Amino acid sequence: MYEEMLKQTAHRNSSLPDSPWLASQLWKDLLFINYPVDLEAIRTLIPNGLQLDTYDGQAWITVLPFSITDFTLRDHSLKGLNNFLELNVRTYVIRNGKPGVYFFSLEADHPITVLGARFLSLPYYLAKMSIERRPKDRMYNFQSERIMNRQRSFVAQCSPSKKTHSVREGGLTEWLVNRYHLYSTFGDRIIEGPIHHRPWKVADANVTIQRNGMLPQLPGGSILEEPYCFYTYQKRALLWPLRFSH
Repeated sequence: MYEEMLKQTAHRNSSLPDSPWLASQLWKDLLFINYPVDLEAIRTLIPNGLQLDTYDGQAWITVLPFSITDFTLRDHSLKGLNNFLELNVRTYVIRNGKPGVYFFSLEADHPITVLGARFLSLPYYLAKMSIERRPKDRMYNFQSERIMNRQRSFVAQCSPSKKTHSVREGGLTEWLVNRYHLYSTFGDRIIEGPIHHRPWKVADANVTIQRNGMLPQLPGGSILEEPYCFYTYQKRALLWPLRFSH
């Protein structure tokens, strides 16, 4: 399986790392909630060393709840750590010509995962989280509440189409998902985490957002329109070790 994944690279916008991959994760029930935001408002939140990326001159922030299963280090299962929920808030950046995502925050419901990620300088927070799946009527309920800050909470319902489709080359959806580098900071240095996966297939989705307290602090009016949403049932990803970006 992994060998075939590594051979499938034509869809990438950057080359695979030369070093061996470290870990594998299966992502499930990914709900992409994408907000167009004021360019200047978000630019001030991006650390030095990262260039804000835009689509047709428009900046975006994505709120993304999902579950992680089958978390392995190469061929070794991480017992007790291989099944948890996550919600990340990200925007889109470029570093040395490589498009990627910059995380404002990441919530997870597993304490050891949060501690380990914070040790690696990723902005993880422990949260009480749930995904209620009602596949017969294609309804998914997402909830998250940060343990140390209850205002950082999220509640939404999603009804995705059974039919999935490949993302259109050059379109907004491809621009949002076709990202193979994760960026964070350690002091005044940029940390980079390469990833790889096969091309995305997504489903149209009807989404109702009851509460979204996850967006970064932005001036009033920075969110320009209602969010553009879509859903992915699952995606296998390979991850490389985090490293300082030069």
